[in-house]
Amino acid sequence: MRLHFKELTGVQLDASFGESTATKFRRILQYFQFGKTESSSEARTILSQALAGGEETSAAVLMLVAHFKEQQDKIFINVDDTAIGVDVDTTKLPWTPCIVVCGNSPLTAKMFMVAVDQVIVNEQLPCFTKALEMMFCSYYLHNIDYPVALAATLEFLQSMEDFDGDEISEGSDFEEFLGFLDDDFERAEPIDRLRRMFEDDIIANEVDLADPIDRDLWLGHMFEDEDSDDDNEEFKGFESDWKTENYHHNRRSAFNRKPGVKVDLPADATPLQAFNQIFTEELWAHLVSETNNYSDQTHQTPSRAKMARWSRVTVPEMKTFIGLCMGMGLMVLPVRRDYWRQSKHLFRTQFPRNMSRDRFVAIWRYLHLQNNQAADVNRGDKLWKMRWFLNYITARLQALYEVDGNVSVDESMIKFKGRLAFRQYLPMKPTKWGVKVWVMSESSTGYVTNFQIYAGREGSTEKGLAHRVVMDLARPYYGSHLSVYMDNFYTGVSLFEEMKSHGLYACCTVRANRAGLPKNERLTKKASMGKHEFRVAQKGELTFCIWQDTKTVMVLSNHHNPTQTGTVNRRRDGANHVQVVVPTSLADYQKYMKGVDLLDQMVGYYGFQHRSKKWWRRVFFFFLAVSCYNAYIAARSVGGTAFRNKYRGYKNWLEDLAEQLITPLTTRAVPVTPPPPPPPSPSSLSASPSPPPTPSSSAGSRGHTPLPQHDCGKVYDKRKQCRECQLVPDNEKVGGPTVYGCKQCNLPLHIECIFKINPDQGTKVKRKDKGRQYAVNPRVLSLISNVANFEWTELKDMMSERV
Repeated sequence: MRLHFKELTGVQLDASFGESTATKFRRILQYFQFGKTESSSEARTILSQALAGGEETSAAVLMLVAHFKEQQDKIFINVDDTAIGVDVDTTKLPWTPCIVVCGNSPLTAKMFMVAVDQVIVNEQLPCFTKALEMMFCSYYLHNIDYPVALAATLEFLQSMEDFDGDEISEGSDFEEFLGFLDDDFERAEPIDRLRRMFEDDIIANEVDLADPIDRDLWLGHMFEDEDSDDDNEEFKGFESDWKTENYHHNRRSAFNRKPGVKVDLPADATPLQAFNQIFTEELWAHLVSETNNYSDQTHQTPSRAKMARWSRVTVPEMKTFIGLCMGMGLMVLPVRRDYWRQSKHLFRTQFPRNMSRDRFVAIWRYLHLQNNQAADVNRGDKLWKMRWFLNYITARLQALYEVDGNVSVDESMIKFKGRLAFRQYLPMKPTKWGVKVWVMSESSTGYVTNFQIYAGREGSTEKGLAHRVVMDLARPYYGSHLSVYMDNFYTGVSLFEEMKSHGLYACCTVRANRAGLPKNERLTKKASMGKHEFRVAQKGELTFCIWQDTKTVMVLSNHHNPTQTGTVNRRRDGANHVQVVVPTSLADYQKYMKGVDLLDQMVGYYGFQHRSKKWWRRVFFFFLAVSCYNAYIAARSVGGTAFRNKYRGYKNWLEDLAEQLITPLTTRAVPVTPPPPPPPSPSSLSASPSPPPTPSSSAGSRGHTPLPQHDCGKVYDKRKQCRECQLVPDNEKVGGPTVYGCKQCNLPLHIECIFKINPDQGTKVKRKDKGRQYAVNPRVLSLISNVANFEWTELKDMMSERV
């Protein structure tokens, strides 16, 4: 690491560091010892330990941290004195470089380690000076900004050691303006030393030595040359104002993660294989379990005793249900029942061949994601109804695919107009009413890598909402040098500085009224600029540009160089598109700020949009569509040219996924005519009459599995539409509403629909009034699963009673 540092800077770090620490850190301690500054009990303890023989360098650093009231645990992490690198719990380390102290205190420890990005990079460092040297070297080599919690201390130490200078030698200007190095100072009394340190201010401003030392005043005296005329530049990264010339070069590190699919997904993976990486068997089992639990809880309510028939849902049924929902997004009809219509053959679909309408409606009614009676649910969470699902989907999306280093953050809307406390109204969005979701997606593909549903403000008041949202979404990418692009709702100088300290880059448009922007009138909207003219300013690592298009556009970045330019396409004088030169920050913003818009476009094309009074159901189907699209992106990234030749687009791939999810579950949904009974053999004609077939033998002859017997009779107090008549044309309907039906299935049916005139087929029953014979309707055989198990004599008695 030292060799690398020397190659980059030409400075032999260990030699320069060792020469200066012995003298300069001792004088920092002398300053705290003899200067009448306000000191905390912690600072006084550190000072007493140092004077009693403790390590001076570590004591000076600890005193600086205490004086600036910064966080000691961001630079020192204490472990057992016998620990080695593998013994350290790296998850508790900060992402920025830090010193791991093998002992209770840096003052007494005999061994140190250095960690960067939660990884131990240097072990067995025998003294604190070497550890401090390696820590500063890590900041420089990895181009890491100082964390906010340690900015003043590290700024002081950096400037004291003059790392950015071309060479460090004894008697340099830096050592000279400290004012400590002459022999007269060593022999002077303590109060005289302090007077010499602040001589100018004591004379000019009548500074009281008993007053607390101001940080800015102290830094000024410690780092400004007495002979200068205030021409000294501030340290790089800590400029007090924006500059419009003499720009410095911003070093940018490449994204340090490997983009693409992170799991073992074959190149010829089917749509279902890719989708199963997100909707795993664990998730299917959870959906089935919670749906069945909710149906059980609902049936326990006395007022709902007479509910539509229900049997416990299974995983294949749930997959078929979801597949049919995908199909409804691909093939849109006015109302849901149109997918099961039997009249007008031109408008019939294949839905009835896969699941009956009543079964689909029942699953839709009981679909659930969270047990309402669970004791471990946080009811204070507004999203508790689907918190488990949201956390699970987030983990699966991040485990499947890695973005390419450029992402966009924007809000997306889930359409919902029902009653909801956190429903939002965004008049500028295509979907104006609904649930707002903060989304971070890959710029080139729209792959969603993280999201957060906005459920209203947190607590009584919430400040810095946009700041918090961006940091929450980007938290999994700390230290990765990810580039985040946002619109002007999120942008702020403090956000960009914090993102840079966590190893994140950002580039966004910015509103003119944001704090910390240039105040120069040439860099505001009041400036008079020609069409497509731009101006640039720089402050530390921040680059600001203002560009005159149809309107004035302002862009802020924490990683672009102010001198580099790019191009964007614009219309000029009504002609075709022409390329216009702009700063690279603005060109990159236009290139990469499209991820969430692309996602909304693709999800909106084929999303399941059926209305519901339950808000979480709309959110569930939104993330179902997001999961489908993310699976498509993952499959496309590994499939290459063969994938693009097979699937011409997302629609074709989604159609295959829906078909692969669907399994035909029952024949009850399709009209099926039972096969005619075999002709009797001659021997059976001559034999004595056999007894009537039992229900089981009758069911077997008709190809049906024996099921519990159904009881048909008067079921309803209020007349209802016959289910059989709803399936036939108007000229074949028996009559109007009826009170009769199946008691077990809760299906309204005319008696005439069970027995229709058919002299050539079926078990015949004689009506008393007209002497006409009726046979069991074949369509009822498909509608009622176990009609073959009916006791025919009971049906005859029921007919007689009704007549």
